Amino acid sequence: MLNTSIFFCGLTKNCIDTIGSNLDFLLSFKNSTNFKNIYFISVDSDSIDGTKNLLEDFSKKNNSFAKHINADNLSEIYDSRIERIAHCRNICLDNISLISESEPLLYIPLDLDIDLFEFTDVSKFENQLIDFIEQKAYD
Repeated sequence: MLNTSIFFCGLTKNCIDTIGSNLDFLLSFKNSTNFKNIYFISVDSDSIDGTKNLLEDFSKKNNSFAKHINADNLSEIYDSRIERIAHCRNICLDNISLISESEPLLYIPLDLDIDLFEFTDVSKFENQLIDFIEQKAYD
């Protein structure tokens, strides 16, 4: 169970107000969890509020944990917001396939324009993940 790789994948666009607290939580989780392999992949599309720079800096400082990808100008390719989200999620999944080996993995998509972890702490979150994995009721 604790050999399960955890992939947090966040899509961003102009979420400077919440990205810092989410990144702090994820880094704290990575540094204190008993899970062995924790990764964070972010895909940003056209942020102009500092989100992109913050993610690029975070990725450079935490390069064994975090990877940042720019996917700008998607509105020129896809008319639909849903198509743009699907494209970015596919970028995350492609990157997971490059990183992941044969061990089990858990993909957790994140909406980083809200404070995702406001009502939990690292220990509670880890316990929730363990419970989820132990149930084996997922594909």
